Formats: sequence, C-alpha cells, structure tokens
Amino acid sequence: MRCSDKRQTVSTKPFKNLLAPGKISATDYDLGRMGSAYLDKDFINLWVSDAAKRSEWNSGNQLRNDGVDIYKSKDNQYYVGKTESGEWIQYTINSKADKAYTFDIKYASSNDAKIRIEDASGKQLAIVSLSSTAGNETWKTASAKGINLKKGENKIRIYFENDGVNLNYFEVK
Repeated sequence: MRCSDKRQTVSTKPFKNLLAPGKISATDYDLGRMGSAYLDKDFINLWVSDAAKRSEWNSGNQLRNDGVDIYKSKDNQYYVGKTESGEWIQYTINSKADKAYTFDIKYASSNDAKIRIEDASGKQLAIVSLSSTAGNETWKTASAKGINLKKGENKIRIYFENDGVNLNYFEVK
C-alpha cells in the first residue's frame, strides 16, 4: 500500500462479548471509526500552545480514547454522557435464541428525552421515552419491550433524540 492510499475501513468489532440475556455497560460499544461504531458531534483533539491546555477527544477523559464522552460516576461506575441530539453508539450483541427481549435502560437526564433503538439495517426496534431525573447522576430505569433479536450476532444502535442523556447500562432480559 502506498502512503497516498486513503482506504478506510467501515468495519466494526465488538468491544466485549456481549450476551443476550445479560447486562451491557453503555461504555462497551463497538470498536471502529466514527460513523461506523459511533457518532459523536463534539470529538476534538487540539493543543492550544499559548494556554498550554489540551482539549481531549473524550470530554470525560475516562476509559476509552475515541470521541464518545465517558465519565466516572460518584459510585465509581462509568457512563456515556454529554450526549447530543443525533449522536449514536453501536453494540454487537450475541443472542442465545431468536427472541423478543425487554431492554431495561439505566439513564439520567436533566430534561424529558427520547432514545431510539435500531438494528444495523436501520430498522427501528423501539422508541423509549425518558422522564427527567432532575440531575446528571440521579438514575432511573426505562423499559423497551418486544425488541426482536435473532440467534447469533446482532448489531444494535442507540440514537439520542435529545441533548443531555447519560446512559449507564442496559439489561437485556
């Protein structure tokens, strides 16, 4: 391959072996390029020489070094935060059976919000309304029922319809 060859891969790889049923940390989204494994609007990596301050890709400066903003909670758990409308993260989930699952989603949000769950082909699987929790680390659980997964590998994307949703984990049951 020549240096001027600009081929880029759009493939993704699972960050961990995620199983359904099972509990999935929000920070266990797939590995891959932005636009393939996730979409984050405020990723940046700048060095401002006169201020001697670096602006990191990950605003929370935790766990992973891509554009998704990851923070550590008061109880030492990691969560995806500082989300903006239109951002998304993808998970590769291995299902033990063809089955309709319930996703219990642990979240915090300072205002009422929605998330959308889709499969890799763009088929909408659920829209989940999230009521305000009155704080960034005041956690609640919302459920989405009837999410069909096929036996084997499933690529699922969680889209943020509003700004300011913090996602801790989701449990597939």
